[in-house]
Amino acid sequence: MKDMSIASEAEALAGLNGISGGAGRPVDLVHLSRYTMGDRNLESELLGLFCQQARVYVSRMRDAESDQDWHRAAHSLKGSAKAVGAWAVAQVCEGAESLGAGAQDARLKAIGEIEAQLDTATAYIDLLLAS
Repeated sequence: MKDMSIASEAEALAGLNGISGGAGRPVDLVHLSRYTMGDRNLESELLGLFCQQARVYVSRMRDAESDQDWHRAAHSLKGSAKAVGAWAVAQVCEGAESLGAGAQDARLKAIGEIEAQLDTATAYIDLLLAS
């Protein structure tokens, strides 16, 4: 299956295991395949970059010294998540974008939610890239 896109391979394996649909997974591989035109190498590269950069953006959110720093990091992570089809990550980031400096408790909660979704997505990505 090495010459198939990651999405195609995952869909084939999922079908064998009775799992349906791409959007129900931590990363929507059908979206990713469309985005990369089925290029497995590009899919792997984008997923790897997402895993690396996502933690950088979370760190920037944690260290944000201004509303602009916070918004920029949350917005960047949201965009990266949408690019690879990590919809749950993108959704929590979208909610976090507008949290101002006065909402420190809400920001900490948002970071926790983002990290939880990232853990799920990156674990899934690690499994995909190992196959």
